[in-house]
Amino acid sequence: MFLGAMVPALLMILLLITYVIISCKINPQKAPLDLEQADYVEHTPKQKFRILRDGLFSILLIVTVLGSIITGIATPTESGAIGVVGAILLAIVFKRFKMEMFRSAGFQTATLVSVAMWVIFGASVFSNFHLLMGVQSMVANFADGLDLPPIMIIIMFQIIMLLLGFIIDEFIIVLMCAPLFTPIAVSLGYDPIWFGILMIINILIAVQTPPYGFALFYLKGIAPPDVGMGEIYKSVTPFILLNLCVLILCMIFPEIVLWLPNKVMGG
Repeated sequence: MFLGAMVPALLMILLLITYVIISCKINPQKAPLDLEQADYVEHTPKQKFRILRDGLFSILLIVTVLGSIITGIATPTESGAIGVVGAILLAIVFKRFKMEMFRSAGFQTATLVSVAMWVIFGASVFSNFHLLMGVQSMVANFADGLDLPPIMIIIMFQIIMLLLGFIIDEFIIVLMCAPLFTPIAVSLGYDPIWFGILMIINILIAVQTPPYGFALFYLKGIAPPDVGMGEIYKSVTPFILLNLCVLILCMIFPEIVLWLPNKVMGG
């Protein structure tokens, strides 16, 4: 799944960067440069070397975490733990470690994990209830009864998840839809990695769609006070459309998702 997400992610990054550059070229006021407040510092060769050296340690940590996932040495959860330990060691080495910072990070992590655990617990109960009531079979029979081409059923699933993204938290969407839709997609002959990546892109769109998109509220929290939610809703629209383009491209050309996993795994 991780390998399958890399090419779509790079495609998404390329599209978003291209849009930002073109948009700012057309309207420079979208990203004005205040030369009076700009802080330009001329570094000596020794300072440049120190900056490069310090940056290499951070890059090495990123490569270690991602490499352990790609090579299968560690699971994503274990790799996350490796990243945490590595970050703490780097903070100690560069004498930036503070106990207050550690306590604050631990408290924030515990808060996020506790919220996620309750969401997962509730969604798991909901999913198990679906299984016990035979909802999965009902959905499968309903899909079969539509007498539609398999790709149309996949498109229908994507539309359902897109609509749910307007009103439901992304974690709940995954835990509600994955147990119902994935077995049907596999039974139709589609690769589970491909379908999983489509779902991930859908969830990424869900966190950006008003009125419930978590990313929008986070952006409001860090934006200047004079930036209203209406302006944020308007500004995020092009990014949603570009992500939809990536979703459509991955549906039309499954090789975008499956090429790298097949190359690495020899499939």
